[in-house]
Amino acid sequence: MLKPAKMKKIRIFALKSILPEIIKVLHQMGVMEIRKFRIEGLEDGRPLPFFDNVSTQLVRLRGMLALMDKDVVASSKLEPLEISGSEAISEAEKINSLIGGRLLTIAQEITALNEEISKINTQIKIVEKLEVFKGIDFHALSTKRMTFAVGEIPSAKRDIVRKQLGEEDTETTILAPEEANIILVIYDRGKEIFVERVLSECGFSALQIPEGMRTPEEERLRLKMRLEDGKKALKNFNDERRELSEKYVSRVLGLIELLEIEAARSEISSRFAFSDNLSVMQGWIKETDFGRLSKTLAELFGEYAILEDVPLDEHDQPPIVLDNPAYSHPFEFITKSFSMPNYFELDPTVIYFISLPLIYGVVVGDVFYGLLSLLIASWFLRKFERSYVMTSIASIWYISAFPSIFFGLLFDEWGGASHAAWLTLLAKWGLPIPVTPLYHGVLSRLHDFPLLLGITLLIGAVHIGIGFLLGAYSLWEHHRKHAYAKLAWLGIEIGGAFAVCSGFLQILPSLFLTPSLVLLIVSIGAMVFFEGAIAIFELPSLVGNILSYARIAAVGVSGVVLAEIINEFFMPLPQAGIAAILFVPLLIILHMVNTFIAMFESLIQIGRLNVIEFKSKFMLGGGIPFSPFMLKKMR
Repeated sequence: MLKPAKMKKIRIFALKSILPEIIKVLHQMGVMEIRKFRIEGLEDGRPLPFFDNVSTQLVRLRGMLALMDKDVVASSKLEPLEISGSEAISEAEKINSLIGGRLLTIAQEITALNEEISKINTQIKIVEKLEVFKGIDFHALSTKRMTFAVGEIPSAKRDIVRKQLGEEDTETTILAPEEANIILVIYDRGKEIFVERVLSECGFSALQIPEGMRTPEEERLRLKMRLEDGKKALKNFNDERRELSEKYVSRVLGLIELLEIEAARSEISSRFAFSDNLSVMQGWIKETDFGRLSKTLAELFGEYAILEDVPLDEHDQPPIVLDNPAYSHPFEFITKSFSMPNYFELDPTVIYFISLPLIYGVVVGDVFYGLLSLLIASWFLRKFERSYVMTSIASIWYISAFPSIFFGLLFDEWGGASHAAWLTLLAKWGLPIPVTPLYHGVLSRLHDFPLLLGITLLIGAVHIGIGFLLGAYSLWEHHRKHAYAKLAWLGIEIGGAFAVCSGFLQILPSLFLTPSLVLLIVSIGAMVFFEGAIAIFELPSLVGNILSYARIAAVGVSGVVLAEIINEFFMPLPQAGIAAILFVPLLIILHMVNTFIAMFESLIQIGRLNVIEFKSKFMLGGGIPFSPFMLKKMR
């Protein structure tokens, strides 16, 4: 529970003649992570012979799938196929010959038609703008001597164009209807440079009229007919693609899944080592699965396949499988997000399950906010049930709400006020409720802040001390010297804390001062002996780590202050009259917002304390998740 699942390093020796069968068994069992390795005297691994053919067919099938109707593909189910790899290759070749070329042709035609339809729509918009020039035959405007320019122009510039072009040449015809910002200029070809310069200076934007257009009215009708023909052809091709997709998509999906399995099986042999007749594979397996694999290989292959348990060497880093009880699974999200433990370290997940909600409860520390946390977290769990990240965070919030309620009772905080204050409010509204306090909180976070600060620093010292103990335990079997160093750091922390409390703060008797100083000096000496003199420079960081826990008090009190401000302005008192009715929903909404802020800020801060200050005392991380060779379904 406090360590990752135990792993075994194994090797399988098998005849090359039965290699495909062994790979199939390992793939179906999904219990072994196969890693590439080399043995002197053996050849490096390579894919099985039919890998290239399988890959070729997979590329073709995926190409066909990409060309099919996307809605049909999204809503379809794959067809389970009870055929072998060679039969799947033959079937893929058959389907490719049946529909591969046709799907490609359809896709090309659809693309071309979509481009043509888009072009026609653009031309129709241009022609509709030109319909202000009714009856004008644009085809006749362009002759050997004359030409024209038509386009959009700012209305304020039309008179400038008329003046400049009219003064230059009285034969120039200018048509600029008042109802549209469009202009048609008919002019002598010898004046092209001058006309283009004048129009450009006036912000003219030319319209690209359809080739061969005569009157806009005739051209619009012609384009509409072409558009209808294009849409009809597009529908026919889409219908044909949909029909082919519905008929073959399930089988294509089934073949892709089957060939992906065959590709994975043929490629995995590139991680093996080979001799003329022998293949050797090496990897990792959970200790609990070793017996099952050994029995299966013995039953199916007998003496033709031998499973060997390989001793670990000092450079081995087995893959990691977290092995935690179900109730702590949401906290695995934190472990996985901030570096997995290596195989020889402790798994902090269960520790997070204990420490994180407790510290969260001290930070939030309000009965009403704890209850609201339950409601908000429950909503998140329903809203984001398919999201691993949000479900994990919401589950952590949900679990942490219970310590929040507990500490809220200890602090006597109920939505930023004591329970007696709420009883008094209800009594002011005429309810027959006694106003005598039912109990008194153990401390007021707002008024006893120095005491709260001292308690949070003590929490920090204990938390970090536990981290040093866990570090010593984790290192004891493999790195005894570093384990002693962790104990030395624990001695420094205890000696320093007692020395400060007795000699400086004087909250402990003075008789603690001498023993604590002795412990501090001896521990520093031991730390230097085991880690070197450079470790002295890390002493301030230990103080900083403990002081970081002051944020528990600071964040908690900031939430209390904000809650009191909300109560001050929006408490529904009787003297407020009818406005008190409006204050009730505002009060609830603002407290819910403050609850969410407290939940979010608390999770960030306690996450930092656990992951940075605490975890670093016993875990370096760097673990690689276990990735067994196993079947993976497409959908």
